[in-house]
Amino acid sequence: MNFGILSDNLLTSFPNTVAVSRPIVKDPVISNPEWISGFVDGEGCFMVNIYIRKDSVLKKGVKLSFKITQDNRNSDLLVRFIEIFGCGGVYNQSKSSNVLDFTITGLSDLTDKIIPFFLAHPLQGAKKEELADFIKVANLMKLKAHLTKEGLEQISAIKLGMNTKRP
Repeated sequence: MNFGILSDNLLTSFPNTVAVSRPIVKDPVISNPEWISGFVDGEGCFMVNIYIRKDSVLKKGVKLSFKITQDNRNSDLLVRFIEIFGCGGVYNQSKSSNVLDFTITGLSDLTDKIIPFFLAHPLQGAKKEELADFIKVANLMKLKAHLTKEGLEQISAIKLGMNTKRP
């Protein structure tokens, strides 16, 4: 539907609907930080990744990332987020995909820019709980807890309750 193409199911259910092409907005202006919070509530993701790391004592590492995913027709919007937050980058999900990610992974960028932004301009939806867990993990990482077995277990437990795994 976002691409102006209706599925057979939608056409059958809504026979008088006419698809309309969505315009491409160049140089989007974002003057309200609350708009960003609302947009992130719908399109953003706070992720905790625990991965194999051969050069660490625990053989595991932890990486936090904040991501907003959009079709490439919204690339100007994603680039605007780099300007607003003063960090991050826009990347293709794959060479064969038209999907882009605005991504921030640096711990200091996340703790010094992203988390304070969303504390000042709170999320209102389900992402509010994801952010709270993300902040817990970020704080543990600042204390270097992810480098200990107990801290890694604590982070794993937090991760297990995030995103699609939240009850």
